[in-house]
Amino acid sequence: MDVKKSLISVLIGSKDRPDSLIRCIQSVLTQTYTDYEILVFDDNSKEPFAGYVRDKCPDNRIQFYRSETTLGVAGGRNVIIQKARGDYLLTLDDDAAFRDENALEKIPGFFKQYPDVGLFSFKIIDIIDGKEAGYRVPLGRRLLKKSPEILDRAEYVSGFLGGGHVLKAEIFQKCGLYQEDFMFGAEELDLAYRIINHRYSMIYTPEIVVNHYPGILDPLTKISDQVYAERMYFYMRNKVWINYKYLPWYAFLVNSTLWFIFRLASNVNKGALGSVCRGYLNGILGLRNLQRIPLTIRARKYLRDNHGRFYF
Repeated sequence: MDVKKSLISVLIGSKDRPDSLIRCIQSVLTQTYTDYEILVFDDNSKEPFAGYVRDKCPDNRIQFYRSETTLGVAGGRNVIIQKARGDYLLTLDDDAAFRDENALEKIPGFFKQYPDVGLFSFKIIDIIDGKEAGYRVPLGRRLLKKSPEILDRAEYVSGFLGGGHVLKAEIFQKCGLYQEDFMFGAEELDLAYRIINHRYSMIYTPEIVVNHYPGILDPLTKISDQVYAERMYFYMRNKVWINYKYLPWYAFLVNSTLWFIFRLASNVNKGALGSVCRGYLNGILGLRNLQRIPLTIRARKYLRDNHGRFYF
């Protein structure tokens, strides 16, 4: 296939943030690479935004889809993944935007250069009040503190960031879609394990930079107590499910216990202890409905060699 003719599907999920979404879409429309489509999913926003956004971004490559019930990150992505026609599927958060106009231009060449790679995770820079305020990359803090230069070089990794990544469309054909009842929280880790289990590699690339505009560094501090508690529930429950599905039994027990203790300790003064406990309990009770697909010996070696973790 001529890499210059590869169709890229840009997938953007959004809810109640039409102006942020417009900035995101405009960063795609200004790309030098033009063989793409944009699929936008409205996850039950209070006010449908398709008409408003289309007026600001009049381009026939944009398609809008909406759900009248909240599907969450996992379910919403599945809707537009199944509508996408591209050779490569690129996901952006609605409060993010490409920094450079040649980002899409690089993608076909990446996959041609690394035929074993199924997914590339981008460098995400937090922008607060017009200034760089931090970064988000699929590499551990201790590793970055020890070897800060790794931030600016391509590196094989064991996970990816949902807010900015691109993968081969065949990934979902072979590995399956996101588990929809995850709603949100750790859905990327779930898919990452399946990608590795199917003998694909993943690479973090700093060559594509995405500006992320969160307003404040910790988005959990600007949501209601009810929404915060709901998210802690899903974060805990989903982690138990993922550990059970993919990890060896000993690692499942250790990892789930440590994460439970961590979530309890980090929520002592935040009013979500009950949600963490319910998440852990419902995670355990829900194991009966899950199929174990443990990581292969090769996949475990990949994790050990490429910054993956078994225990915490």
